[in-house]
Amino acid sequence: LHVVPLSIAPRVKPRRTMPRFARWELVGSVASVVVVTAVGQALINTVPAEAMGMIYLAAVVVSAGSWGLLPAVVTATLGFLAWDFFFIPPLYEITIGSSRDLIALAVFALVAVLVGGLAGRVRDETRAAQARIEGLRRIGAFSRKLGEAATEADLVREVARQAAGIAGHAAVLAGEDTLSIRAMEPAGLTLDEGAMAAARWTWTSGEPAGRGTSTLPSATWRLLPMRTVRGRRGVLALQADQLNPPQLQTLEALADMAAGAWERVEFAAQAVRATALEETQRLRTTLLASLGHDLRTPLAGIRGAADTLHASWAVLTPEVRDDLLDSVIQQVSRMTRYLADIADLTRLESGEIRPRLTPVRLVEAAEAALARLPDSLHIGINVPPEAAALADAALLEQVLVNLLENAIKFSPPGGRVWVRGGSDAGMAWLAVADEGIGIAPDDMPRIFDTFYRASRSDRAASGTGLGLAIARGLLAAMGGRIEAQSPRPDAPRDGSPGTIVTLRLPSP
Repeated sequence: LHVVPLSIAPRVKPRRTMPRFARWELVGSVASVVVVTAVGQALINTVPAEAMGMIYLAAVVVSAGSWGLLPAVVTATLGFLAWDFFFIPPLYEITIGSSRDLIALAVFALVAVLVGGLAGRVRDETRAAQARIEGLRRIGAFSRKLGEAATEADLVREVARQAAGIAGHAAVLAGEDTLSIRAMEPAGLTLDEGAMAAARWTWTSGEPAGRGTSTLPSATWRLLPMRTVRGRRGVLALQADQLNPPQLQTLEALADMAAGAWERVEFAAQAVRATALEETQRLRTTLLASLGHDLRTPLAGIRGAADTLHASWAVLTPEVRDDLLDSVIQQVSRMTRYLADIADLTRLESGEIRPRLTPVRLVEAAEAALARLPDSLHIGINVPPEAAALADAALLEQVLVNLLENAIKFSPPGGRVWVRGGSDAGMAWLAVADEGIGIAPDDMPRIFDTFYRASRSDRAASGTGLGLAIARGLLAAMGGRIEAQSPRPDAPRDGSPGTIVTLRLPSP
């Protein structure tokens, strides 16, 4: 049961007033008679009195075609009186005594009614056709605009804006248990209790309600359902003095299109959530597999060395004991580095890394990275001293360490690695090139993915698959980008294909 509160004050019947456009049309009718009369007076010795009746009749036709039936009748009446007064003897007297006068008056009236009615119908049909054309144009614009909305909030705002362009005031309501206003155009409007009752009826029944309908017609708003074959999505509320049929059809089409777009946005959001959940599950599975794979070997080495030391400490020579302890230290360092990579990846994905961007000389960053690598004897640097990038020095150093470790790992014994750099077009760049086994074309699109290790590289050396992913994430945090090429453009035909990885950062 929907209770619609009504004001207890007595209703005052509004006084009917003639629309402003009707007054101007009547003024135009009078003016047309005055103009014809003035022309007739100027040509009174040239134009016969009987011909003036045809001129007045032409004015009736023009008035009917321009303004409709009522102005045409006024023009016919005034035209007949002016014709009789100024041009038919006796002059300057109105006499309707002969059959000719009666026939003329009847012809004037008949022509006014017929032509006015036909002209009015043509004018109404023309306006309806124009309204339908405008409605089709708006529907096309709706389709484009609604297709651009990516979120539910954007969609409901656009629906309210488009509907307000036709009705003047519009709102979109939705909610499972309690209807609430999701968007309003213009902002700041409210729906009274009667309108909310009509909105709840529309939401429940899926039928229009409110002003201009048979359900709760006393409401000040007109409510249209927004539904699809899969169910309801919302309610479109409209407040307008008067909506003609083409406008109402356009708004109903907008409500249906908006419901479909709303459903599309929900499906897209569900697809994104499903994809994110699937990706999270995949990363979790990969992480667990990687942990089992990459921690098993160092743990086995540590366990073997510890067991040997525990069981045979007394019989082992100092050199052997030192060897075993060095092996434990190396394996612990390997595990520590792996766990540090996991921590860096977690910080990147959670957004905790916030770089402090300052001008950094590229040659200094490369030298700092080389200082952290034990196997850097075969690495050459060719970077101009003046080349600089806008970056976080510590993060850029970490990126270069990851790239250099990767290059050393996949290079043959004695293979050289180069670091080149420079700046052009407002961007600074550093490139790390090696003489390694290269990367297969099928693996190239995924080498920067988390936990991804190319199949050919796996046979050459082991790794966590995190170095390049972390490098890409750190560069993205600093506003840079990274790319790889394999084989190298300058690789010899009879040599190893090699790989070149290039990073780019804004210049200061």
